[in-house]
Amino acid sequence: MSAPEVIAAALNSMPADPRPSELVNQDRARIALEALKAAGYAVVELPEAQPRWDGALAAWKVEQTWHGQPEEPGEVSIRRTDGRIGVNSVSMPVETPQNARNLAAALLAAADAAEAQS
Repeated sequence: MSAPEVIAAALNSMPADPRPSELVNQDRARIALEALKAAGYAVVELPEAQPRWDGALAAWKVEQTWHGQPEEPGEVSIRRTDGRIGVNSVSMPVETPQNARNLAAALLAAADAAEAQS
């Protein structure tokens, strides 16, 4: 199913609810997110772009740890010369699932920005 179909099915399965709409909407949002996750979708908060020292079009910080300690952030950027997406100073292999999520979010944000620029 597509993401909208998964959400619609989850919301259609909810019975009528007499509670105030704010509470009902919070439950609906939770149910929709759970349904998306169960169907294999991920909802990701994309980081904000930051200016980069070398004039790249945009850069996204990648927070990371190494051996459980905070490490200097890496970054994902869009190269000024050709619009390609680059990854800089990100530890490989990625040490933790959270580090992987941070990298993935930055890559998704860069992909959206690169697509919008083309």
